[in-house]
Amino acid sequence: MKRKGQVVLETALVIVAMVILLIGVMRIWAWFINQYSGRWQSYNQTRLQAGQISTYEPAPQFVPDGYTKEKLNLFK
Repeated sequence: MKRKGQVVLETALVIVAMVILLIGVMRIWAWFINQYSGRWQSYNQTRLQAGQISTYEPAPQFVPDGYTKEKLNLFK
């Protein structure tokens, strides 16, 4: 009887650990998609500007959430 209780406890802990890992992977994936889409929009805008014959205007720089341009320009 003691062995069955241990198996049930270990199974419950493994299920909880798997759920936590799955939630973590989903949050990382959502963050990645959010960052990728922001970078893609900035990149696409620069490609559209590069294909046009007009005066040069620099494209807006992609800045991730929570960062400022000062934090991104570390080596200036």
